[in-house]
Amino acid sequence: AVELAFRIAAVHKSPLTIIHSYIDPAFTSRSAMQLTDSLTFDPSVEASDVVERIEEGKSVCDIAMKQMEKFAADVREKIKNGVLPAVKFSTSVVEGLPEEVVSEFAETHKAMLIVMGTRGAGSRDRELLGSVTAEVLDACKAPVLTVTPDLHTDSLDSLRRVLFFVSPTQSDILALDALYRMFNSVSVEVTLVRLPRGRFSSSAPDAMANLLAYCKDNYPAFRFEVSPLEFDNPVDDFNRISGAHPADLIAMGTKHKNIFSRLFNPTWAHRLLFHANIPLMSIPVQ
Repeated sequence: AVELAFRIAAVHKSPLTIIHSYIDPAFTSRSAMQLTDSLTFDPSVEASDVVERIEEGKSVCDIAMKQMEKFAADVREKIKNGVLPAVKFSTSVVEGLPEEVVSEFAETHKAMLIVMGTRGAGSRDRELLGSVTAEVLDACKAPVLTVTPDLHTDSLDSLRRVLFFVSPTQSDILALDALYRMFNSVSVEVTLVRLPRGRFSSSAPDAMANLLAYCKDNYPAFRFEVSPLEFDNPVDDFNRISGAHPADLIAMGTKHKNIFSRLFNPTWAHRLLFHANIPLMSIPVQ
């Protein structure tokens, strides 16, 4: 995730912040608690080393700071060796729930993009329900790009085939604008895939054709096509979609929902997150 974030930041000549959040075990229950997609706080298993250091008199904040210092040193070494582009970066260590820390930081600092790692497809139910990345996808007001563990990229050119899910509505134009600003330095092939017709979807038969014509006129650096496939549930049919249209990136516009809506009716981005082993970009739209 950091490598891809650095490459995007280099293209846009943008500074980058690496954020690490932590939770003090003294204020959590004895049961396992999801902290991030890669760390579950469970004193008897994964976090036993942290607990031992706490018992030695070291604060959780000090431990988190040390973790970040080591991580930042590794990043600087990669920059020095030419593995990462020379992007100006800073670090931030914050106590709090990761999804809240990320969302608040992004809003305060007007983030152009959030890049997060995720476990990808095949996660167990417990991991799925506790996914920090999924919570950020649903709630954050900045675009979020998720990165799976098996992604290997030495440039943005590896993200050249995009599946873009559309309604289609005016919101799709806003999301496409954001995608274009982010990747207009790359030769991208975009396949527009229609989501199931919902309450706000256009039922006009020429809606997709009109959207395709608009895209070709307004995003000259991209190449567009429309998928003939339609789905009742893109999550269930994801294998059929990806089989017909192999992709390096999934993208879509996402409308904000309140906490109750997110709980009982998560966004399509949230649902697809756990069915795809490729990066996914969720772009908030009004």
